[in-house]
Amino acid sequence: DECGARAPQRQGIPESTMTPGRRSDILDLTDDSLYLDEFEDVNLDILAAQIPGLPPQRLLRVLAEQGGNAFLLNDELVKSICGARACAKGRKLFSSGAVAGRSFDGNMVKGIVVDGGHSQQPHFTFRADTFDCTCDELGIGACSHIAALMLAWMEHWNSFLPEHPTRDELSGLEHSSFGQFLMAIFEVNQFAAALQRLARLQAAPGARAAARLPGAGMERASGTAVYWPSAASIRTTSLPLKQTIESEFNTAQLRELARWLGVKLKGNAKSAYIDQVAAALSARTAGLCESPDALLAGLPDDHAAFVRRALTARDYFLPLPRNLANALWTQLINRDPDKRLADMLDALRRRAILFPTHIYVGYRDVYYQWLPLEASGGNLPLMSWPRGPVIARRQDFRPAGADIPHFLDALDLLLNAVMSTGTEVRARLQPHAKAASTAWLKDWEHDDVEADRLLNSRPGWVPNPQSGIGVPLLPTLLSESVIRLQNQTGLSGPHVEFLFEVAASLQLIEAPDPYAAVRGKSPAGWHVGARASAMEEWFALTDEVKFARAWNAWRERMSFACEVRRAATGHFQITRAIGARDLTPAGLAAEWCSLRRYVARALQGLPGNQWISWPDWRRLLNEFYPDCAWTVFGQDNWWFSAPGKTARLDINRPDEWKRTIGAVIEAMLVEPLRWFGIVETAGAGEQGLEAFRLTALHDWLGLVGGRLESSAQGALPELPAGAAARPRQLEAIAWLDDMQWRLPPAPDRAEFIAFARRIAEPAGTPFTYRLTPLSIEQALASGITLDEAMRQFEAHGAPMPAPAQALFRSIAERFGRVRIYEALTIVQFTDDYALRELSANTSLAQHIIYQISPRAAVVADSAVDALVEEMVARGYTPGVL
Repeated sequence: DECGARAPQRQGIPESTMTPGRRSDILDLTDDSLYLDEFEDVNLDILAAQIPGLPPQRLLRVLAEQGGNAFLLNDELVKSICGARACAKGRKLFSSGAVAGRSFDGNMVKGIVVDGGHSQQPHFTFRADTFDCTCDELGIGACSHIAALMLAWMEHWNSFLPEHPTRDELSGLEHSSFGQFLMAIFEVNQFAAALQRLARLQAAPGARAAARLPGAGMERASGTAVYWPSAASIRTTSLPLKQTIESEFNTAQLRELARWLGVKLKGNAKSAYIDQVAAALSARTAGLCESPDALLAGLPDDHAAFVRRALTARDYFLPLPRNLANALWTQLINRDPDKRLADMLDALRRRAILFPTHIYVGYRDVYYQWLPLEASGGNLPLMSWPRGPVIARRQDFRPAGADIPHFLDALDLLLNAVMSTGTEVRARLQPHAKAASTAWLKDWEHDDVEADRLLNSRPGWVPNPQSGIGVPLLPTLLSESVIRLQNQTGLSGPHVEFLFEVAASLQLIEAPDPYAAVRGKSPAGWHVGARASAMEEWFALTDEVKFARAWNAWRERMSFACEVRRAATGHFQITRAIGARDLTPAGLAAEWCSLRRYVARALQGLPGNQWISWPDWRRLLNEFYPDCAWTVFGQDNWWFSAPGKTARLDINRPDEWKRTIGAVIEAMLVEPLRWFGIVETAGAGEQGLEAFRLTALHDWLGLVGGRLESSAQGALPELPAGAAARPRQLEAIAWLDDMQWRLPPAPDRAEFIAFARRIAEPAGTPFTYRLTPLSIEQALASGITLDEAMRQFEAHGAPMPAPAQALFRSIAERFGRVRIYEALTIVQFTDDYALRELSANTSLAQHIIYQISPRAAVVADSAVDALVEEMVARGYTPGVL
């Protein structure tokens, strides 16, 4: 034709062998419905905003395998990380252009935020799980400078990348978390190719929304990119030890501290003294893993007892309020006027154990911070309860529910049931009509009738900020689902609900979209199943690591208030102040996790293998720390109230404490801690809990100490014999046909499972894999040979079938020499200048996948119609064959 463009020719050549990184640029773009069935009803708004033009299904798949990262940041998540107040200030800083000096090395996002004439340097990881700043801003979460940096990333993350990266910078990005993420979503092995492909997508239209399955009010949820909510992290960043020592000690005091530590100082400079003292203190802290009492060496008895009580009452990584210190000290000295709190605190400061700090958490007070104790792993000296008042008078109790399975066995029963049939969880409550525009309703589930009553409580004026509104404590599973799971597992209803919430906190279960109801969709419930990739990883773990992860999920991240819900029935409700702007659902969940950790610490001081009288220990807990439920927020933010009312219950009265906090702790003992196998209980019927005793598993928890946070295989000692899971009949690895095999997970198969994912694609059923030309091609591109694959299968007793070997060998022979494309179009031109001209005058350049020659180029099939229309609109007359 006149423009020199010949008819685009549609190609339909099947399976291929290609150069590394080339076919992946083609696949999925030609068929963006490839994963629609698997990822229905996923909220794609965040993904579409961060990486416009990328088929969301592919991104969801990679997120399921690698976990969340900074591309999932949105306004709500930033608010939950930083708090509403810091987020609001961060938005002002960002809007005023205060975020400068942006940089990103693939692992850490950094910037300079100018605030009040001072330049702060916030940063956060690409995984968005760690953040810090040079400021001293007070708050319950990250600071406003981190919020501003996150908002800047959300607005234009490309601005953080180097404009003209050097070879070293490109190499660093390629081997970073960001580089691995980009190469995974584009399925290429070269970072430069991934960046080039991403640049093309920036100009492409947004991804289409996924289709929905029809259903009678029950929608299917996909947890691939939607995760169950977690409790907010309330850890604060302690000041560096050397910085603290430098500001708190002069030279003479450093010499005194060194003598007390047994360090012979060398040199005369104060900086040298600081280095030597800090090294000695760090060594003492590291030694706490073996001997927690080393922290107290050389302290007077009353000072050591105070340290034990303070570390029991409150997490060591949080500042200690003076009001709490005064209460604990007063209990200890019995109001001896000669022993003043100020003198004791100053003595601990001179021993470099407790320092004044301006960092606070929760409410206004004077705060102190501990010597950095992270190296101890949480293995700290805790208080011991007097044996006389707590040991039950009789020791012949019969343990209740002795026939319940061990925790890991019960969890396996539930997971297998969910994998087999799935289950249904409730939808969020219907929000009030004004929830989207009302701050105290926006993020919370609420009774819309109660909300309407509050909104109309003061005609012509806003409700009183001190007014309270109830927090619904509703079960996660629908009642029909609980009954079905009971029949499948043989467990009780409450036990099923607890195990499901633990599995959800571990992200082993698909999560429903929490914002679907806000967008106008209100299903009766969600059908959820197991997350295949997470389940494969879970079943490949050792029993010790499984237990450690579940235990930490309950203490650190579990946002479900199962114990509170159980204790509240007919006794109390949780009420929050509508004016408590910083209180979020994640923040309230942090309170429950903090209470769980407090109970776990308090149990450490009880004698083992002895029945403990619950009424007597409950009385001692009440006297020791009655306000233990409020760690982050004060009682003006949330409180216990009578059912159906918002007036505060007075927890200073023993009977009110017993029916609220005491009832929650009792529920922890009777249900979660008993189901974990940490305690045995007696008499938990209508009369309530009578007594409990600690098991060998509790001793195991004390033995491993801080190593519980490790997820490495073999990092933990073996579980006690009574707490280990039943030996499972291990299913053999078996080929289902010539190209597909079943690989049931097991701890000794973890490396083989990882190898299987590199050479094969997941099949339709759990734990099955299929060899395809594409997967073999990717395996060859990563350096895997046929001989290596055959050795791996033979080592695990499942030799590769001859047809699989033949396919692998034939693709290997052609690998790198032949390019075959599927469902693509070749555009051919009559001269060497037409391609250049059309690339400049149309969007052709954005759709070229590969240029074969100066007169031929490969484009995606889906782009042909748009290109033809564009050529015609500009006066060209292309022909289509």
